[in-house]
Amino acid sequence: MRVLKVVLTVAAFSFFPVPDARGYNAGPLVFDNIDSRSSAMGGPMIALDNRVNDVFINPAGLGLLRKQGMTVTHSFEFMGISNSFIGIAMPLGKYGIGAGWNRKFTDIETTDETNRGESVRYSNNNVVLALAYTGFHPMLVGTDFRYIHKHFARFRMSGVTLDTGFKVSITKNFTIAYAVKNLFFKRLKGRSYWNDNTVEETLDTVLAVGIFKSGNYFLRLPERAGYNRVSSTGTVTGRGEQGGVFKKMNIRTGIGFDIKTFIRDFLTASFIIGGEVVVERSLGIRLGWESVQGISAGLSVYYKRLKIDYAFLPGKYLGSTHKVSLTF
Repeated sequence: MRVLKVVLTVAAFSFFPVPDARGYNAGPLVFDNIDSRSSAMGGPMIALDNRVNDVFINPAGLGLLRKQGMTVTHSFEFMGISNSFIGIAMPLGKYGIGAGWNRKFTDIETTDETNRGESVRYSNNNVVLALAYTGFHPMLVGTDFRYIHKHFARFRMSGVTLDTGFKVSITKNFTIAYAVKNLFFKRLKGRSYWNDNTVEETLDTVLAVGIFKSGNYFLRLPERAGYNRVSSTGTVTGRGEQGGVFKKMNIRTGIGFDIKTFIRDFLTASFIIGGEVVVERSLGIRLGWESVQGISAGLSVYYKRLKIDYAFLPGKYLGSTHKVSLTF
C-alpha cells in the first residue's frame, strides 16, 4: 500500500505542469535513442534495463546498478549529423549516480541568390547529472539535471532543465516505467548575433510510458562427450565417445512497448514495440518498430565485460542512421 501511494503521488506530481509550450524542438524526439541497444528495438524502451544509458533515458534505472560502468556511443545520422554520447555511473548505497554528455553536430552547406556557399553550423550539447533512489522497493525513482547549449548559425541559447522517472518491478521479469523530459526550468535563453537581440525557446514537456517483459530459457542440445580408455593396469590406451550427453544453452528474451507524447497534446503520440534474443551472453539480435520512423534492427557481441552494440535505423522520412555503442 505504501508503494502504491508513492507511485500515485509521483505520477500526479509529474502531470501537474501541463504547459502552454511554444518551443520548436522535436517533441517526442526529445527522448533520443541515445544507445544502440534501445535504438535497435525502436527506442527508447523506458522500462528496459539500460544501466549506464539510463543517465539520459530514465534516471530511475540507475538504481539497478550493481557495479560501476561506462558507455560510449557514436552514430552517423541523416543530413550528416554526428551524434555522440559518453556516460559513467556507479551504485552508492541506496543510490545510483551518473553523469553523461551528449552532442549532436553537423555543418549544413547553403547558397544564396549569388550561389555563394556558406557553411551553417548546428550543435546541441547536453550535460547530464543523474540520481536514483532505491528506498521505495520495488519502485525506483530518479531525477536528473540537464544543461543544454544550442548553437545554430548565429543563434546561441542555453539553459537548465529537470527530468524525472520511475520504474516498478511487478514481477522479477516484468517492469513498468515512465519518464518525463523537461519537467521544470524549461526556458532556454540566448542571443542572435545577427541583430544582437535576445532569443528564447520554451521546451515542451514530453512523457514516455513503457513496459518490458523478459525471460530466460534453456535449450538442451545433444553432444558427444569424449573419454579416455584405460587398461586394467591404469594405462590410457585411447579415446572414445559417449552419446546421451546434453549441453544447456541459455537464451534470454525480451519484448517491450512504449508510448511517447507531448503532455500538452496527446495526439502527437508515437508508439514503439521491440524485442531481443540473447544467446549465451555472446550474441544478441534485436528488432523494433516505431510508428513514425518505421522499423529498426541491430545486434550485440559480448566479450567478457565488453559489449558492442550496433543498430540500423532505415528512416522512413529523414534517411538512415548507423549507431555503435561500447559498454564496459
